[in-house]
Amino acid sequence: MNKNFRIITQEELEKIIDNLEGDYADFKSIRIVPKNLEQSIVAFANSCGGEVYVGIEDDYSVKGGKNIEVFNDIITQIYHGINPLVVDLEHEFLKYKDEFILLIKIPYSSDLHETSSRDVYVRKGSLKKKIGLDQINQLKSKKGIIRFEERTKDIDLSLITESEYMRGFLERMQIHEKPIDYLKKNNFIYNGKPRISAILCFCDRPQSVIKCGIRVYRYEFQKQSRQYEYSRERVSDQDAYDTGTLEVLIKNAIDKIQSLLIEMKIQGRYPQKAIQEALVNAVLHRDYAIQDEIHIRIYDNILEIISPGGFPGNITEKNILKASRIARNPQILDFLFQISALEKDRDARLNQNAGEGIKTIFNEMKKASLADPIFKETDSENGRSVIVVLRHASAESYSKKVLRHLKENESISNKEAREITREEDKERIKNVFKRLEERGDIERVDYNAPKSKIRYRLKRKNLDSGSQGFLGI
Repeated sequence: MNKNFRIITQEELEKIIDNLEGDYADFKSIRIVPKNLEQSIVAFANSCGGEVYVGIEDDYSVKGGKNIEVFNDIITQIYHGINPLVVDLEHEFLKYKDEFILLIKIPYSSDLHETSSRDVYVRKGSLKKKIGLDQINQLKSKKGIIRFEERTKDIDLSLITESEYMRGFLERMQIHEKPIDYLKKNNFIYNGKPRISAILCFCDRPQSVIKCGIRVYRYEFQKQSRQYEYSRERVSDQDAYDTGTLEVLIKNAIDKIQSLLIEMKIQGRYPQKAIQEALVNAVLHRDYAIQDEIHIRIYDNILEIISPGGFPGNITEKNILKASRIARNPQILDFLFQISALEKDRDARLNQNAGEGIKTIFNEMKKASLADPIFKETDSENGRSVIVVLRHASAESYSKKVLRHLKENESISNKEAREITREEDKERIKNVFKRLEERGDIERVDYNAPKSKIRYRLKRKNLDSGSQGFLGI
């Protein structure tokens, strides 16, 4: 006999509960008002997608329905109350012992969804948050529903049609038509006014109209004498500030970075292609509605590229390699691809238009035997920003340095590990300890010690059998 439910075991239930409530999972009581459930569905669809289990209580006990018919009102509401309907929304029934659980699977949606009460929600950690008009517009921009590059600016068209860059561009592309005709044909002009994309791509100095420059800073990384602490000191108040069209900006910034790396005697520490891809991604996918510039900070052991605007679409720090690519500025992206196609040498092309930029950065760092790049989203004075961090550190160097220290010393603390690795982030070192502990290489000296006093040592079984071999050094 066919069953319209799936039986789950105790082990499967425990795996579900282990996910807890967070960015991608939520548990709801079977007593929830169907209309209230819309809020969670809308929040997930507007954010990164997720799953809702109806029939699991706050204490993670299962108190579901005795039959699947008790979920009829909920199912009707989630498929007909949300506007617009979430495409590819799915549900299935799970049976645990004698209890039925409703599992609702919500995909990320490129649409903006609202409840039947016309409210818009997003997911923040384990909470759903109702947002207002300004945040709704930001969400529309993130999803690509509205694009800042398509807006027009009331400036003299001659700043574009008669620009030196425009003349050179048409000549390189072997386009034999007037600049104004090319701009109209390719949708760079609307109602007689240039779009933002036209200003960025063709105006000799778009920075006079939009804040879109690139600033490059050089820092020194110094250890203080009195206590363990690293300070990042600006070497000079004179920042390198590049202006020009997007193509000119990218090329000048690459040259400036390489010049500083030579000056700092650290050229060759970072793969050239990784730096180029990270910079091109920052220029192409930044949010030009934010009145800020791209900032590049060069230290002796890391290189940071800070781009205005958060991740587009459903991209997060965790899924950046797996999420589908979303172009915040597709017209600018296509334009740069046309220019890149002129280059016979593929490695010299600024943009391949294949959505492979992020993977290239990871691959280039891996080929150079360096640690994976870090992508993170942070709050800044002007809103959200994406920071790409390229580190001059071996992928296993932190672990090896900790183990090498323990081969010569009885124990190590987080502070001591930061000192020998020159890593400032406590959490990153904490994760190194966690991985080594899970591998069975180290153990805590005292499990009752307060967090500030936690120390680690080589695991006793490794000490007893001799530590050679397992250290990998």
